[in-house]
Amino acid sequence: MNAGANLFVGLTRLSLRNPREAARQIMRIGAAFDTGVLWMALVLVAVLSSILTHLAVAMMPMPEQAAAGGLVFSPIRTAVIQLALMAAVVQAMVIVGRWRGGHGTQGQALSLMIWLQTVLLALQLMQIVALMLIPPLADLIGIVAMVLFLVLLTLFVAELHGFRSALSVFFGILATLFVMAFALAILMVLLGISPNV
Repeated sequence: MNAGANLFVGLTRLSLRNPREAARQIMRIGAAFDTGVLWMALVLVAVLSSILTHLAVAMMPMPEQAAAGGLVFSPIRTAVIQLALMAAVVQAMVIVGRWRGGHGTQGQALSLMIWLQTVLLALQLMQIVALMLIPPLADLIGIVAMVLFLVLLTLFVAELHGFRSALSVFFGILATLFVMAFALAILMVLLGISPNV
């Protein structure tokens, strides 16, 4: 494997074994890049995630594909929405964390979100392979991805701001995501946006 692949495998293993140490390494790596470069990387992972999402839907059996169709927009629109959501989470990571006495920066939060989404991209690829070979396994991978997302996000945010209690961070994340979802729902109603293709 080349250096990039070795770094990816090493960081992935570390993220599963010791997420807080992985977060420290990711923030050190991210510090070498300009904030603009990090935003471009976030755009890239949003686009890749959108492509994999639509590929997975296209591979579903027809009844499931029809059911999922109402939840999935065009690839470009999906990428824009995913990017907007990730950007909102990044800002929330910084603003709410600092409000609670943390010290994380936007660049550090961006680095952690990019890596988190990269891990999820790997799981999306595994889901697509599972859809081709063992379809029931794809649902299990989806559940694992959701759990892993919450665990890594919690521990990454804790390390980002130097918080000791991961449990407090977890409940803070749930509360923040609830408020963000509620605000988004109100905004969509006000703008007359409906989740139709």
